[in-house]
Formats: sequence, structure tokens, C-alpha cells
Amino acid sequence: MADKGEEEEAGAAGAAPTVVGLALGRPKSSARVLRWALGNFTRDGAPPAFFKLIHVLTPVRAVPTPMGNLLPIDEASTIVAEGHLEKLWIEKQEMLRRCKDICDENKVEAQVLLVEGKDLADTISSLVSEYQIRFLVVGNGNPSSKSPFTRRSGASRTTTKICKCLPSFCTGYVISKDGLSSVHIPESESGLPSGSLVPKGNSGGSSTEESTDGTSSRSDLDGSSGQGLPGLPNLPRSTLESENLESSSPVRGYTLNDYLTGKVPVYANKDRGIGSDKVPTKEISLQELMLSDNKHDVSRELEKLKLKSVDASLQVNELAARRVEVEAQLSQIQARVDNATASFSEFTWEEIDNARSCKIGIGSNGTVYKGHINHLDVAIKVLHSNDSTSTKHFNQELEILSRIRHPHLLMLLGACPDKGCLVYEYMENGSLADRLRCREGTPPIPWFDRFRIAWEIGTALAFLHSAKPSPIIHRDLKPENVLLDRNLVSKIGDVGLSTLMPPRETLSNRTMYKNTGLAGTLFYLDPEYQRSGQVSVKSDTYALGMVILELLTARTPIGLPEVVEQAVEDGQITHLLDESAGDWPEKEALELAQLGLDCLEMRSKDRPDLKSVVLAELLRLKRIADGVSGVALAQVVPGSPGTPSHFMCPILKTLMYDPCIASDGYSYERSAMEMWLRDKDVSPVTKARLHDKTLRPDLCLRSAIISWLSQGGRPVMD
Repeated sequence: MADKGEEEEAGAAGAAPTVVGLALGRPKSSARVLRWALGNFTRDGAPPAFFKLIHVLTPVRAVPTPMGNLLPIDEASTIVAEGHLEKLWIEKQEMLRRCKDICDENKVEAQVLLVEGKDLADTISSLVSEYQIRFLVVGNGNPSSKSPFTRRSGASRTTTKICKCLPSFCTGYVISKDGLSSVHIPESESGLPSGSLVPKGNSGGSSTEESTDGTSSRSDLDGSSGQGLPGLPNLPRSTLESENLESSSPVRGYTLNDYLTGKVPVYANKDRGIGSDKVPTKEISLQELMLSDNKHDVSRELEKLKLKSVDASLQVNELAARRVEVEAQLSQIQARVDNATASFSEFTWEEIDNARSCKIGIGSNGTVYKGHINHLDVAIKVLHSNDSTSTKHFNQELEILSRIRHPHLLMLLGACPDKGCLVYEYMENGSLADRLRCREGTPPIPWFDRFRIAWEIGTALAFLHSAKPSPIIHRDLKPENVLLDRNLVSKIGDVGLSTLMPPRETLSNRTMYKNTGLAGTLFYLDPEYQRSGQVSVKSDTYALGMVILELLTARTPIGLPEVVEQAVEDGQITHLLDESAGDWPEKEALELAQLGLDCLEMRSKDRPDLKSVVLAELLRLKRIADGVSGVALAQVVPGSPGTPSHFMCPILKTLMYDPCIASDGYSYERSAMEMWLRDKDVSPVTKARLHDKTLRPDLCLRSAIISWLSQGGRPVMD
């Protein structure tokens, strides 16, 4: 006949497994959680345990750069973002696999739960409910600062939130590097409010209370009762001893400084216990400690605190003085920046005349030639005459471009004031107007590049409007004045008709400025400006609306707003979209068309604000377009036969998804070149030393690759 111990052991062996959840995060914290759980739930005599190894993948906000910085994930390319997310997924899978192997070695049945969730605490709570997890063990990897006047007991905010979200049937255990730090007791077991965290060593007591049957009931943290940890199944005393859980009073051995620095918690509620509502917890308040017999220790601790207070006050004063000093320095720097002018070179007429080659355009105020100066291809504008109007436009453009710089404003390189000549950077792809109409057999602009171009134009206008000390209104925005470089990056030019508005201080916060001399191009002119002569930043917003409609349709502006408006009302916008741009996304194209129409409202006050509304919407659409084009690239099988050689990365020998141009003039896959530049400063192709490590996106090549792919990726003769 088996004795009682053998029966209990047999009963335990046949009992249903206890479901234990392990919330795993960082490797060190996860190792502690797993080690503690194995030591407490797999002891001899304990019911069988079934571990749920839980890791929640929360949304990633940033990706690391090769330089060690963090880049917001919305600003990273699709390829880089997806690669980083895949790397994280693999790392977490590997971590969970190692934990599963350890469980297998210890003959503990375990299941891996790798899930995605927006909120860590809510996701874990849902898993606890779904799998009926009786006990949850969670690491405390980043504890917040302790305070004797809070009930935190060193639990981090995330850990505390997880415990508070647990269902009432689940007991939570918080594990730190020193072992068990606190316990979350379900209300049904402890009588405590749901979500309370009880610190280790703060609820055990040596006091006893007579039960109804006359036996003595002791604290749940006292191993002599055979109960072990709160909420745990019956465990041997050795389990508790391994965690160094004392049942004596928490006051013993602690000083006033321990309480003030948070080494032990102080509670105001003396009736609170953790094991049972019948067992009072022996605690001490800060006031009782200060009135204790050990006056010498109290005085010494108070003196230390006074010294720390004095030091803190001195540090605060020093920081305040330093802040005033730094703010003054920043003000001086800002003043210098506001008054600074961008440098440009002055050329003689002989230099200009010798540099000119072919004629590339004729404008209302001058003729534009292609030239070559100082080893650079340039565009040279020569005024038609020296009349007052041309001279005024020349001086206006020279004044504006000589003091501002922006990635999407045409850069002024120099001038010859004597002959009225301006020298600009050369834009290989000409004007937006020519490219929309595919003049001289140029290829069409893909739709996703048009989304980006609209955003680039908007950023340049917003920059002009925020110029200091005087806002600048372009007044002549149109596709002819938007130029494209070899990568299809757009830049606004011809600012000769721009208006320098009076400083904001003299405008009394008005948005209008009287300018009786009308300037600009019909169909792009603000109707309110035509009627009243009042120009404003909303005048440029009107012109931008017309440019947006042309980007969508590639049609002339004559009657275009009315045609697009009717198509939007009839749900027929797809019939107006430029088919040569590719397969437009209907929803986003409709949203862009509506934005263009909003900018074309007759009254300026009805048009949306450029910076807060228009730019925000254009940026959103641009990111969607970037994502779509990135997915198209990612679906390609790299290195397929017949791939043009200039589509292949010289380093990886595969098709480029995100081509960029290095200072040696060659294009490379961005990720490969960034890795190359980590420890090398020579060209992968020429082996010559690189001038710098700057990488510029090769949008033109990217466009060509996507165009080639859209045609099926047919073999092309190099």
C-alpha cells in the first residue's frame, strides 16, 4: 500500500499541466525569466508545467544607419526598412528557438508564440486569456527609479502595465537580476485590488493568526507552511530558499537612507497583506523610523541628505546659467545666418563668351545656352537687352538666388553683372513641360516620380515663403520654370519675377501685399491677384494646383480645372490620367486631383495652407508612391539573363533596387556601397581614392529600371 507521499506524487504526475507564460524580451532579461521559471515550476513534486514562450513584436519606429544613428522608419527606403524588419524577425526567432531548446533539455513541454502587436501589455493580456495562462513570468529589464513614497518597488513602467492588464485568474511574477522582485496577486486569491504589485520581502511577517480549526496560519511567503510563493502550486522549501525569500520583518537591517533611496518600499496602508487578507503585514512608516531609538543614525542620514540637497541646488544654478549662455550663443549664430549671403563667382564677359556652346532655350527675358566653366557643365542666361525691365529682373534674381539655397531651387553659380549674364547649374533633363509632352523623343515620367516632383515643388515654395527677413513669392510658377536634372530631381528656376514682401513685422500679420504691376503667366495667375493686384503666398498655391493637374494629365492648362473637376464628380478621373506614366493607383490619383482643385479655389482664403495642409498631403502621397515602386523592384529576380549591364551593381553583380551615385560617378546598390564605405575610401571600380563618401539617389537609373521591368524585363542589348 502506497504511503501518502507516493499518492500525492502520483496525483501530481497525472494532473493537468500548469500553463505558465514567459514574457521574453531582451536576451539577458529572457535568460533570467527562463532560468527562474525552470527553477520554480519544474521542481520534483510540482505539477507538470507547460511553458508558453511569448515575444511580442511591437511597431518599429526607427532603423539604424551605418553611421550608428537612428533614422525614422518613414524616412527610410522601402528596401532598407523591410530588410531591418526581417532581420529583427530572424533575431527574435533565433532567441525563442534557443529558449525552446533549453526547455527541451530540461524535459519541459514548451510552445513558441511570436506575435505582432501595437501595444505590448494588451497583446500579452490577450494571449493570457486565449491560452488560459495561470502564471505569467515577466522580466524587469528597465526598472524606473525607486521612491519610498510610491508603490512601484522598482518595477518598470512597461512591466507594471503588463501586470495591471492581466486577467484576474493569472498571477504575475516580476523577475530582476536579483531574482523575484514583485508579485502580481489576482484579486480572487489575495483580496487586493486587481493589478497590485507586492514587493519581495515586504509582505511576509512573523505574526500568526488562529484559523477556524484552531491551527496556526502563517504568511504565504513563509516556506514552513509548504505553500511557497503566492499563487504558485505546492513547492518544496528549497524553491523559496533558492530565491532568498525571508519571512521576517522588512524593517530589520534597513536604514533611513535605504527608504529614501528606494532600496526598500514604504507603504502608507498598514492593513495590506499579500498572501491572505487575514494575515496583517508588519510594516514601518518613515515617521516611525525617524522617531526610533537610533537617533545617531537618523541624524547622520539627514545630514547626508542636506549635503545632497545643497549639491543639487548648485547644479541647478549652474545649469540655468549655462542655458542662458547657450541661448545667447544660438541667438548670435541665428543672426549671422539670417544676415549671411550665399557666395557666387563673378565672371568676365570673355569667360562667358568662351564657355557658351549650343542654345538650349529662349525665355521672355533672355536666351539660355549650355556652357562649360571650371570643369562643370552650366546653363548661361544672357539678357536680351539692357532695358529697365530686364535689368530689374536680373537684379531681382541675383538678389534672391545669391542669398538662399535649397535642394529644389535652381542653384546660381555665378554672374557677369556688366552684361546681364547669370550662370546656373546645368539640368540635363530640361524643363518639366518638355518632359510631360515627351518632346524630342524623351521617355515619359513614371507616375510615382510625378508624385515626388509635386512634393519637391511644394517644399521649395514653402521655403521661399518662410525666407527671412522678407518672405518671397515666386509669382511665375509653371512647368516651363521647373527643371529636371539627370535623376529627375526637380528644381524651380526663373525667380526674376519674384516679389520680396515687406518683413512680417510691417505687415501686421496680413497675408496680402499690394503690387499693382501684374506679373506671371496666364492660366497660372491667381484670379484674386488679377482682379485686385494683391499678391500673397496663396498666389503660389494657386499656380501649384495647376501644375499638379498637369502632372496628372500631361494636358495644357487651358480649361483643365473644369475638365478635371467634372471627371472627379463623375468618378471618371482615370480617363484623364496620362497613360504613358504607367498604371496609376486610382485612389491616390483621385486624392491628388482633389488637392490640386482645392489649390485652385477662386478666393485665396478658400485655398488650403501650403505648409500645414498641402505639403503634408503631398508627403503622404509621395511615401505611398515610394512604397509601391519599391515593391515592384523587390519582386524582381535579380541577375536574370539579358539584364542591361548598367542596371547591375558593380559590387553585388545583381540588379539594383536602390541605385545611388558615388563621388566616382558610378552607380551602386545603396546598401552595398554603404557597407563598402565603412572601411574603404577608394572606388570599387577605378580603385582611385574617392573625393568624399557622399551618396546621391540615382532616380533616373531607378526610373529606367522600373520602366524596363514594367515591360516584362525583356533582354536589352548593351
